[in-house]
Amino acid sequence: MNRPGTSLVRFLFIMLLLSAVLNGAAFWLKRVGWYEPQLHQYYMNNFSVGLGHQWTDEERKQLSDFTHNIYQSVGNERLLKLCKALWIGAFLIISLLLLWRLPDLPVRKPPWPLALMITVTAIGSVVSLIQFGPAMLLGGMRFFSFLIIATVGYWAVQQKSLHFLAQCLLLFLLFQVLLVPTEIHHGVHLFGTYFGARAAGTMLQPSSLGLMAVIGFIFYLQFSSYRMLAVPAFIATAILVVYSQSAAALLLLLIILSAKAYFLLAVRYRVGLLLWGGTAFILFIIMLPGIVQRPDVYDSLWGRLFTFEGYLSGLPDVQTLLFGQGLGAGTNAALNIMMNWQGGFQEVKISSKLFTADSTPLALLAQVGIVGVIAFYLLLAYAAWRDAKAAPLYLAISIASLTTIVTELFPVNVILGLLLARSLYLMPSEDGDKVSGRLLPTAGE
Repeated sequence: MNRPGTSLVRFLFIMLLLSAVLNGAAFWLKRVGWYEPQLHQYYMNNFSVGLGHQWTDEERKQLSDFTHNIYQSVGNERLLKLCKALWIGAFLIISLLLLWRLPDLPVRKPPWPLALMITVTAIGSVVSLIQFGPAMLLGGMRFFSFLIIATVGYWAVQQKSLHFLAQCLLLFLLFQVLLVPTEIHHGVHLFGTYFGARAAGTMLQPSSLGLMAVIGFIFYLQFSSYRMLAVPAFIATAILVVYSQSAAALLLLLIILSAKAYFLLAVRYRVGLLLWGGTAFILFIIMLPGIVQRPDVYDSLWGRLFTFEGYLSGLPDVQTLLFGQGLGAGTNAALNIMMNWQGGFQEVKISSKLFTADSTPLALLAQVGIVGVIAFYLLLAYAAWRDAKAAPLYLAISIASLTTIVTELFPVNVILGLLLARSLYLMPSEDGDKVSGRLLPTAGE
C-alpha cells in the first residue's frame, strides 16, 4: 500500500512540539522577566522572601492575584494558546483530505472499544448541549480531542514516523532542560514560594513538566532506533523530574523502569526483584516528602480524594452518576466559560456544582459518568493488549491520569491519540510492527 509522504508527517510532528513550546512560552517569559518585566520586579520586591517567612492571609491573597496576572493571556498571547487547537484542527482536516483523495488509504471502521468511547462521548455531547449550551460543549470537546486523532490518524503512525516523533520528543526534553537554570535562579517561583523553587518550563505546571518528561522518555525508549541516545534521554528526564519536584512523575519513572527491569530479568530473579523492590518502594514512599523537598506532598493525594468525595456527595441522582453531566463539566472549560474572573459567575443555566477536576477519572466521571470511566480505561487496556510495544506508554498514561487530566495535557493527549491509532489500526508488518497480547515486552525485545 502506498503511504502519504513522510515529509508531511514530519512537518506535522515538528509543528506539534513547536506548538507545545509556544503554548506556555509567554508564561515562561513572564516568570523570568524577559516579557512584562514589571511583573517580575513586583514579585522580587514583594514575595521573594526566605522559607521561614510566615505568610499572612493578605499576602497569600496578593500572591494569588499576582499568579493570576502571570497566567492571564491577553492580546497576542492568546494566539500562542491557540496553537494547540489549530494543530489538532489541521491534523483533522489533513486526515480527512487524505482519506478522501487517496484510494489506497481506505476509511476504516473503528474497533469496538473505540466505537464505545465515541458513542459515550456523543451521548455526553447531547447532554451538555441541552444542559449547558453550545459554549460549554465546545470547551468540553477539547478533553476528547484524542478520539479525533485516534479515529483518523492511522495514516501517520508508521514505524518510521513514530521514530521521528521520538527524536522530536528528545529535542523537546533537551530544550526544557536548557530553560531550567534561568527559571530556577532568576525566575518567579510561583510553585515553590513556601517549599523551594520548582521548574515548570513551558508546560504551565511543574507536575505537567515532570509527567511529560517521563512519558516522552518512555516513548523514546519504545519507538526510537537510536539506542545510543537513550542515556542522554534518561539524564534529561531525570533533571526535569528532579527540578519539577513532581512526586507523581518520580513515582511513575520508578514504576516503569522497575517494570522494564522485571521483564528483562530471567524468571528465576523476578521473585527477588519483587521482594527487594517492594521493600524499597515502601521506604521510598515514607521518605518521599524529603526526597522531593515538599513537606505537603501527601496533601496532593488526600486533596484529590477529598475532591472526589465532595463531587460524589453532591450528585443529585443515580443517572448522573452513571452517565455524567455532559461534556465540559469538571474541566477547565467550566471555569473559563462559565465564570467571569472580574465579575463573578455569569448567568448560565447550570444544574451542578462548578468545579475543576484534578484527575482524569474525576473529569470523566463528571462528564460521562461511570460508564465513560469504564469505557476510557477499557480502551487503554484493549490497546495495550493488542500492541505490546506501546503497552508501557498506556501503563504510564494510565498511572499519570490518576494525578492529572492527561487528555487536556498537550501534547500528551496527541501522543495518546497517535498511539491508539497505531494499536487499533496497526500498520502492516512492512513497518516492523507486530500485534501481541502481552502487556510489556519480554527479554530480548
